[in-house]
Amino acid sequence: MKLNKKSILFISSRFPYPLDTGDRLVMFNNIKLVSDEYNVTLFTMYDDDDELNNLDKLKIYCVNVITIKRSKIETYFNLFLSPLILEPLQVAYYKSKVFKQKLNELLLGKQFDIVHIYMLRMAHYVQNFDSFKVLSLIDSMSLNMSRRAENETGLKYIIFKYETLLIKNYELKMVNKFDTSLVVSNIDKEVINKNNIDVIPIGVDIFQCAKAKELNTIIFTGNMGYFPNQNAVLWFVKNCFDGIKKEIPDVRFVIVGKNPPKHIQDYHDGQNVFVKGFVESMTDELCSASISIAPMQSGSGMQNKILEAMSIGLPVITTELGRGDIMAVDEKNILIANTPDQFVRSCIELLNDVEKQDLIGNNAKIFINDNHSWKNIKQQYLKIYTAGACK
Repeated sequence: MKLNKKSILFISSRFPYPLDTGDRLVMFNNIKLVSDEYNVTLFTMYDDDDELNNLDKLKIYCVNVITIKRSKIETYFNLFLSPLILEPLQVAYYKSKVFKQKLNELLLGKQFDIVHIYMLRMAHYVQNFDSFKVLSLIDSMSLNMSRRAENETGLKYIIFKYETLLIKNYELKMVNKFDTSLVVSNIDKEVINKNNIDVIPIGVDIFQCAKAKELNTIIFTGNMGYFPNQNAVLWFVKNCFDGIKKEIPDVRFVIVGKNPPKHIQDYHDGQNVFVKGFVESMTDELCSASISIAPMQSGSGMQNKILEAMSIGLPVITTELGRGDIMAVDEKNILIANTPDQFVRSCIELLNDVEKQDLIGNNAKIFINDNHSWKNIKQQYLKIYTAGACK
């Protein structure tokens, strides 16, 4: 610890390693980027003891890491109570009396220059403390829930519509209690529509591929326990893949990401569709593919899967919803396809044209270097922290 540095406390609902979800990726890199300028303390929940095997990954950048294990019994009890007290399920899931007590003790015993909370569900823990407070929403949870509801029917539609209403009210209430709140896209900022919202996009590392790509290989990457990713894969398999296979019989569709549910695993046939689940190196998987797809039909925020693929020079086909606030240009450094017919045509055309693959991919890599480098992202964080620490 350096005495001349100001101090910052990060608070998280999930241990920010491994980097297998968007919020973990953003938070880990946030901590890493500002650790040279600030003494960082991390106060975080965790679920499984195995997660603590990654403590050394955080201790490189933190002067102190405090971990509290989430009680599953308490979680179930809170979820049971949440409809009775009109509390969003997202918030109830991460409520912990021990976490709150230990955090209060920490905040009462030490003055931090900045307190940075990750995710809306954790905002209530520090809403009444006086430090300069930053809330990383990542994306608008109300927009995410609203889009989820649109993809459901019957009882599930009613449940998600109700959760959307609760989340929307909670989102607006909590944003008002923080000095600034951060989202990754202007779309999310417009949905929340508050003056104290700043946009800091997702950054990405630039990699060089060490292996040759395989012909006629389409890849989808992402946490497969996340509904928008499941929904995107199902939409593509049910509406597009047979049409592509008719023109290119040896085409391979590779689905990579942890926690694929059974209804996704069932599509694995070992010939045209491969469901790989968790892999040690996502970069190696991307480098093996011909093209990457992100046929998103729901979700919010910024699609890290798109940025990662573009960063290694892999051409990406996505929907307008998937592109979101990524300022890439259709037919220059990305391809946009919104309907099944458009997706089928774009995949076939790109798989059959290696020169176009290289052109779109190289342009994509240049775009990432110009717009999503961690160096630029770091300066945006420091600007916000500096303004807050001087108050």
